[in-house]
Amino acid sequence: MRSKKRPETAEFVEMPPEGVVILNKQGKIVTSNARANRIFGYTSGELDDKRISLLVPQRLRRSFSDKLGKQETVGQRRDLSEFPVNFIFSRISLDGEKFTICTIHDLSAQRKFEARVAENKQSREDLVSLSKFPHENPNPVFRIDRAGEVLFANQAAKKLLKDSRSKSGAPSIDDWKQQTLSVLKSDVVRKNIAMAYKNMFFSFCGVPVVKSDYVTYYGIDVTQHVKVEEGIKEVQKNLSRMAYHDSLTGLANRRYLKDRLTNALAECARRDEMLAVLYLDLDGFKNINDAFGHDAGDYALKTVVTRTHECLRKADMAARIGGDEFVLLLLGIKKPEEASIIAERLNKKLIEKPLTIEGNKIYLSVSIGISIFPVDGETTDELIRNADTALHQAKADGRGGYRFFTTENQDKARARLGLEHDLREALDQDKITLFYQPCFLVKSGKILGAEALVRWERSETQLVLPADFLSVAEETGLIVPIGEMVLEKACRASKKWSEIGFPNLKVMVNISARQIQDVDLPNTISRILSQTGADPSNLVVEVTENLIMRNLSEASRVLFEVRDMGIEVWMNNFGAGLATMSSLRVFPIAALKVDGSFIRHVAENSQDAAMVKAMISMAGDLGIKVIAERVESQEQVSFLWEQNCEALQGFIFSQPLPAEEFTSLLAAKGQAPEAA
Repeated sequence: MRSKKRPETAEFVEMPPEGVVILNKQGKIVTSNARANRIFGYTSGELDDKRISLLVPQRLRRSFSDKLGKQETVGQRRDLSEFPVNFIFSRISLDGEKFTICTIHDLSAQRKFEARVAENKQSREDLVSLSKFPHENPNPVFRIDRAGEVLFANQAAKKLLKDSRSKSGAPSIDDWKQQTLSVLKSDVVRKNIAMAYKNMFFSFCGVPVVKSDYVTYYGIDVTQHVKVEEGIKEVQKNLSRMAYHDSLTGLANRRYLKDRLTNALAECARRDEMLAVLYLDLDGFKNINDAFGHDAGDYALKTVVTRTHECLRKADMAARIGGDEFVLLLLGIKKPEEASIIAERLNKKLIEKPLTIEGNKIYLSVSIGISIFPVDGETTDELIRNADTALHQAKADGRGGYRFFTTENQDKARARLGLEHDLREALDQDKITLFYQPCFLVKSGKILGAEALVRWERSETQLVLPADFLSVAEETGLIVPIGEMVLEKACRASKKWSEIGFPNLKVMVNISARQIQDVDLPNTISRILSQTGADPSNLVVEVTENLIMRNLSEASRVLFEVRDMGIEVWMNNFGAGLATMSSLRVFPIAALKVDGSFIRHVAENSQDAAMVKAMISMAGDLGIKVIAERVESQEQVSFLWEQNCEALQGFIFSQPLPAEEFTSLLAAKGQAPEAA
């Protein structure tokens, strides 16, 4: 099985000529470069999810580990052949997760080199004077005496020493002379004499021959090894930056923000200064992503960052802490009003210059919550939390504004958390129930159907209306399980009414935006219909204008799939939202429910009357039924009857009723309803 977690270091891993493998914290290989695969005889990806101990013989695996540092040992290829190898382990961190990087050096060539030296039993002085071996060595070998005279040099050394006499950056002959005098004086073999030139790196071993007053130097080209180590350092530097900065915007991330804020609080307390935390949220960001894609969303975020920097002082700091949320630190302010000036200046800059995306002008704005040190908190977590609380209030009051933290904000936030907790319990305890408001046919007065309206039985005496909890359900995602529960209960009620003699009764269920976006709504409805045995022709899905206009393509796809299941789609609150008349040709709308704000004054307001007439006439031409909701007076009924409105719904006929009472109302009508 291939590992699912891969560090984003592919370019670095493939760069060095040495073998490189990266291990996760379980000690398993998550990626390996081409050189490592060739060294051990494996194909690309074949080592993934294997333990690195696979690369050494069975007899050595118990003692082998990925501890930091170097391990010279025996490697084992896939064909079980063995060879000398050096493993170098170091740690790296990526997005807070620890990895181990292992650089692998095949020592086969080096061991052959050492073996040839060991085979020669002559003295050190005679050994270095042999002409055959030094000439064959691909690395530089040369001899310099006390006077700085070069007594011998093989081909590789001649090139190096030639460069030493030029201005190439290599050590000069005088440098080598001084090195020789030092080695002869100590009469000790000196290792790891480093030399760099022309982007190449060598490590020399100086062997003194004191009687003859010269030193023989054996060089090894360590260029690639140095580059690998430099690469590791660069990757570690980049990973360290990634640990503290956002990759898209380059701003500080949440971790760096907290570190910086903690230090700033200590400094402000020492100087008796104030500090402001501004919590920003980009308004309508999801709509930009949905309408134009994530590249456009990234462009919007970067634009906000650019214009934010234009509003800040050098001492201030901006951080992106996730999605479309940012935090600004205003250091050393003298009064809270300075924070509000920044907030107003930022939104002014955003609105003055709209973005142009695919020919569309997009006006950006941010909602901002502000907390002040020390009045709103004295710790990092308090200030960020309280600024976030103020942000929620700013968004509740409308877009493009700011709010300072107050204890009233905090009380509202705590009440909201309590509401969310109780709502979750209500779902678990089946405390969500449905009431049904009848919808009457205008001409016959018979019941066309009923709209299923959700209620929350918070206690034996408290029945909570949707307006008091659905916004919290939307924000927290609880609207999805609530919506599924409503669908199931409505379908069970429909099945029951059909069985007792009301086979054509329409049951209308409202669908939320989250249900269209976050779940496979057609499959969910299909499953519930199958479980309950309800007739799909008796189910009506009601959507609002704003819901379908928010994501046209996705809403259209879902609603056509629902229509193809034999379920009618009605548009609720028509006229109060964003939809245009032409949009009715795009969606499979079977009926319009005219928003109650138009019905309220239709009998005395000529403009409202004209608009309702136009809606009914237009819908009739398109073959779409019209239902008026929130009908409350006889004058409204008379007007709508004259305009040939299909059906009416409102308190003048009936309030929403529990299922049992609605069943009694059906029985009181004396006959099954007609299909509209």
